[in-house]
Amino acid sequence: MNAITKPLLTAAKAYAACRIEVARMMAELKKELDKNAAKAHAHRMNVIRIGLDKHATKAHAHRMNVIRMRLDKHAAKARADRMNVIQMGLDKQDAAHIADSKNWGHVASLRQFQSELFNLIGFVSDLDPKTSSPS
Repeated sequence: MNAITKPLLTAAKAYAACRIEVARMMAELKKELDKNAAKAHAHRMNVIRIGLDKHATKAHAHRMNVIRMRLDKHAAKARADRMNVIQMGLDKQDAAHIADSKNWGHVASLRQFQSELFNLIGFVSDLDPKTSSPS
């Protein structure tokens, strides 16, 4: 028998391969969140311009700019908070894997995390800033 046998896939190797894909997906999620935030910002600016056209006073323009800056600051903080929560979950998963790297359960958990991340990216990429809340 002259068959070439492939080395067995270990839990650590499977986890590492899945972790690389999750890191790529995290970057994709950040890109989608930033793209959606840019659309929401453009929509807010359009609403502010319409408001300024109706009430063209300096005081009103100043109030609208303050509102825009507060909304932008809140939106940026909300995006960062969401990414931090996701990263904390991933760090917790990594720590559990490091503690018991032969456990295939950690690979399954990471693949579930990957699946949920895939669904989240799909949801975020379909958001319309005109119909969703500003954040």
